Amino acid sequence: MLLSQKNTLFLFTLLIGFIFRFLISNQGYNYDFPSYRIYTDLYLNGEDFYITGRYNYAPVWINILVFLDSLPSFKLDSFDSLRIKVVIFLSLIDVLIFIILYKLHSLKVAALFFLSPISIFITGFHNQFDVLAIFIGFLAILIYEKNKQNFGFILCALILGLSLCAKHVLFILPIWVAYKEKSIIKKFLIIFIPYVIFLLSFWSYIPENLNSIIKNVFLYSSWDNGPFWGIFIPYFIKFFIPKKILFVTALLLTGLFIHKKNLREVFYIYLIAMTVFSSAIANQYLAIPLLAIAVFWNPYYAIYTLACTFLFLVDRTALEIGWLSEMLNWSPGYSRYSYYIIIFFLSLGFLQTLIGKRKLQNLLSKIYNIINVFFQ
Repeated sequence: MLLSQKNTLFLFTLLIGFIFRFLISNQGYNYDFPSYRIYTDLYLNGEDFYITGRYNYAPVWINILVFLDSLPSFKLDSFDSLRIKVVIFLSLIDVLIFIILYKLHSLKVAALFFLSPISIFITGFHNQFDVLAIFIGFLAILIYEKNKQNFGFILCALILGLSLCAKHVLFILPIWVAYKEKSIIKKFLIIFIPYVIFLLSFWSYIPENLNSIIKNVFLYSSWDNGPFWGIFIPYFIKFFIPKKILFVTALLLTGLFIHKKNLREVFYIYLIAMTVFSSAIANQYLAIPLLAIAVFWNPYYAIYTLACTFLFLVDRTALEIGWLSEMLNWSPGYSRYSYYIIIFFLSLGFLQTLIGKRKLQNLLSKIYNIINVFFQ
């Protein structure tokens, strides 16, 4: 029996996405994957893998790496073998999100996520695993959305805790969900349960590794660039208020602003807000909102995607294509400025998602008129 055109497109998209992820994985890797090999070996030797400063998460990911490492290697060395397994594992997580988006929305939305150059690059080349935490959190939200009784609520809280253990991308999302709850007890539990699960996940690693866990997880600080705050916030505010405080405050307030939206939409908006307001932006963080921008697609998200793709072609922590970098005389300083352009367009897309196309156009028109009058 011949496949329908829709099923053929579905399978073709799936195949192309997989092929591209493996093709780009052959172009190299950056700092993160060698770190995976280093702290996997430390774990297997019974040593403190947190002390390296390279592992900044709860223990779920290291256990996944150890499991992947235990699978047959087919005579490959331990480095290449683990890398192939990681690419396959993360690609399968991408596939699961692709299938969910296809079922919930459409093939177009699913393809915008799965064939995004950003997703392909971060999974295939960078091998970062934010997508794992996002997928687990997505499941939690969908389960609660489907079963709004107490069983669905408790299961959602437990799975959100697991998501935080995978990687703490959704660390404010339990509070956003709590905003929507009417019961004080549910408000408390949806915050308490995920955070307690996250803390308990460290139990078997203390007290021996307590100091390195505190230093490299709870006190870890990424690159303090925060493009959104550099673009839109006056310097004197940033001088007195750290970007991390601004970041968390913005997330808390945004959650209040959109709490009347349905639960799934709240989740989508969180992913974009998390990236827009972040106090630190690096290449892997640019993949966090992909699921959501595929759903809310607009021209600003298209420009965001193109700008990220261009950065990955020339950045020294990415592909750094020689002839293109040399032609543009590209330097690390240009990469830092690129984040400002990228987050600027993501912010515009986000604003359109929140207030609508017409209101955004009116707002931009007013700003243009004010600037025009000022410079006349």
